[in-house]
Amino acid sequence: MRLQSTFERLLDRPATPGGTLVGRVPELARIVDGLSRPDPPVFVVSGRAGVGKTRLAHAVADTMSQRFATYWVQADPAGRGIPLGVFDAAEHSDGDPLTHFAELHRTLAGPTQTGVLIVDDVQNADDLSLFLLRRLAADPSTPTRLLLTFRTEGDIPPAVADLLRLPSIEIVPLQPLSIDETRQLLTSVGRDDPDLVEQIWRRTQGNPLFVTALAGSDPTDDLPDDLAAAVETLLARVDDPSVIDVVEILAETESLDLATLSELAGSAAVEAAEDSGLILVTRGGGYTTRLAHPLFGEVLRTRGDRRHRLDIRRRVLAHYRSVPHDYASSIRVAGLAVDTPDAPGRDGAIVRGAQSALRVLDLPLAARLAAHVGPGPMRLRADILRGYTAAALSDTTEAKSVLTCLRTDSSDPGVIESVRLIMAGGSWTLGRPRALRAIADDASSSTETRAAIGSFLSAMAGRPAESVALLPNDVAPPTDPNSIGGVAMNALVSAIGRITATGQIGDIDALRSAVSNSGRLIAGSVMVASQQTIIAAAAVTAAALTGDVGWTDDVAASFTDRLAPFPGISEQCVAGLRAVTALAAGRVHESVEHGVRALDGFDALGTPVYFWYPYCVVTASAAAHAGDLGTARSLLARLRTHPHAGFAHLSVFIDLVRARCAPAGRRGALAVTAADRAAAADQHAVEVFAVQCALRFGVRGLSDRARELAARTPGLRRGVVTGLHARALDTGDPDAMMRVARFYETDGDAALAADAVAQAAMLHAEAGALADAVDIADRAHRRADGIGLDSPAVRASDDAIGLTAHQRRIVVLARTGSSNREIAVRTGLSVRTVEGHLYRASRVLGTAVRTNPPKFE
Repeated sequence: MRLQSTFERLLDRPATPGGTLVGRVPELARIVDGLSRPDPPVFVVSGRAGVGKTRLAHAVADTMSQRFATYWVQADPAGRGIPLGVFDAAEHSDGDPLTHFAELHRTLAGPTQTGVLIVDDVQNADDLSLFLLRRLAADPSTPTRLLLTFRTEGDIPPAVADLLRLPSIEIVPLQPLSIDETRQLLTSVGRDDPDLVEQIWRRTQGNPLFVTALAGSDPTDDLPDDLAAAVETLLARVDDPSVIDVVEILAETESLDLATLSELAGSAAVEAAEDSGLILVTRGGGYTTRLAHPLFGEVLRTRGDRRHRLDIRRRVLAHYRSVPHDYASSIRVAGLAVDTPDAPGRDGAIVRGAQSALRVLDLPLAARLAAHVGPGPMRLRADILRGYTAAALSDTTEAKSVLTCLRTDSSDPGVIESVRLIMAGGSWTLGRPRALRAIADDASSSTETRAAIGSFLSAMAGRPAESVALLPNDVAPPTDPNSIGGVAMNALVSAIGRITATGQIGDIDALRSAVSNSGRLIAGSVMVASQQTIIAAAAVTAAALTGDVGWTDDVAASFTDRLAPFPGISEQCVAGLRAVTALAAGRVHESVEHGVRALDGFDALGTPVYFWYPYCVVTASAAAHAGDLGTARSLLARLRTHPHAGFAHLSVFIDLVRARCAPAGRRGALAVTAADRAAAADQHAVEVFAVQCALRFGVRGLSDRARELAARTPGLRRGVVTGLHARALDTGDPDAMMRVARFYETDGDAALAADAVAQAAMLHAEAGALADAVDIADRAHRRADGIGLDSPAVRASDDAIGLTAHQRRIVVLARTGSSNREIAVRTGLSVRTVEGHLYRASRVLGTAVRTNPPKFE
């Protein structure tokens, strides 16, 4: 997507409604001046229906278009059920909707975008569009300028209320016109009769749309009592039935692309409706049509004949049966079909909409749509979809209710197996893998299902060799991308199982292939796409285990770019993935922040355990690295309180967190025990990680083991450097340990590099080179402080030298030529205290502290 080109095309905006901008000049000047500032607020033009919000927004667009590209979108009630429905007229293809959403977000928030985005009737926006708008409005660095219009009648949706509470929001309330302004407006259209002006103003109370609707009235006419009646009168004056047909079609659909509307109503009628000011035509990814004012649709829907309205809906649905359409149109058409009983193809349209909702990760919407499918050939697909969404959302009661009926009523082996798989998958999400194991062990299950499920269960149980033996190759996407059940379920569990198993083993080529294949499976199956947050957790944690920080970041970005624009579980998953990548890079404090944010978000949503469990393990590890043992122990207790058999493969990592929380004398032995446990399960990459952890605790005598592991895991970067680390520690070679630190630094792991530097200081101290040890230990502490690391290795470097942290820092400052007074100022100590520390440090080091003369005091 190139939204800049979309901005340029959208300069051909909806035709500006006729008439003079009466009574709105101060508001126009205020908004234009504000949007022209380097740090513009987000303007919200608010008021009742017909007060002139849209007219003012058009005037702003006309003025701002002289300096900025202008992007105009209309939020309509029919789009509330379409994720990012406000933007479905923007340029996009019928490909992956998550990619479209991510590109839209990146472009609107990108550093080069300087357009004006106008959202009319923001109260009608769907939650996802509001989430995107809120992110843009809350970020002061966003270059896109925002102008929203907001209709004040009725209840304010919670997401809209959240948006309006942002500090960057500046509300511009529009009041009705005064009698003088009403006279000015009527005079501008040639109606200056004083009696008529007085009568219209009393009747309309200065509502501009109401005034305009009555402008053609005679003083002797019986004027309508309210705005809706006035609009009805205005529409009744249209004497061309084909034009009214255009308006009635848009009243039901809210918006349509120009080609569809022209095919349904005729090009001449559409052109006449536009010339009459009844509809607007905008350009985005194509031409889109909508009513010139939402009140036109409200009046026709509330006062029109129901049978006639149903006939219009059937015409629209019949058209969509014969043409391909993208995910947004599919959901929009499904919403139309829900309220159109007996329409040909109704149930098929609803099922396609539900499948599109799955692809955009809106499982509740998919379930709501599928529930409207009636008896007939589409009912089976709909019920399987309903059962799947309920199981995925851990709604076991609904899942059992739907799926048990399916299993009872069907004799189709494929359906029966699909139902069993979905029900068993739901049990696994709750930490009960026994039902899936029964399917894998059942000889009546298909060969493909037994292999996929067996491989998945073995991988998640921490038996990777067994998993790979059952499923030695990546699987292809289902031939039917919309299928739910058997083949798609096999693809889903195969993707997770292959990634998890090859990651544990440390087979880099197979892991890279499995991660890459997961992208193809997501693109080729709505069922796999709907669970990509789970695939993301498996892929990024497996990548982090390799020690290749750059590739880990790339893998994480491939998921976060697609998931970041989404609220709810996706948003928390992104925070969790960032916790993983930050810890992989040794940015400990950052990892803790992201991890805690993710867990708090999951808790607020009431999310099932299987979504947050791996991120809890990562956050506990990050907290332990930060020396926050209270938080680490609290998270370990949370894991004990919420056990999940589906994550047994993470048990070694949990043991290593416990080791970090243990007393100093037990840490090394616990880490070695964890490594032995991984070795017994053939988790070679996990064993490397555990051995590396033991080395960081100062365990010696692991060189041979590390060398054998490196030979067993060719291509695993962590294995190679761990072997060098073990050798440097065993030989007591501080220079070799500094080379290891540089390797870690080159690989991008700042925490490992800081620990290796600290151990180099310790080895210098053991060799009696205390002066060198002081400088290197200080370097290790400064590195650790910069990333939030508080590790046993860094703390042990001071112990090895025999200095306190204060003494070490004072010695380093003194050796660089700082005077005692300067040291006192920098450390916050008194000069006398500094002198005492220097004296005691010189006794420990056995030599004078200063190598440079002090500055004159």
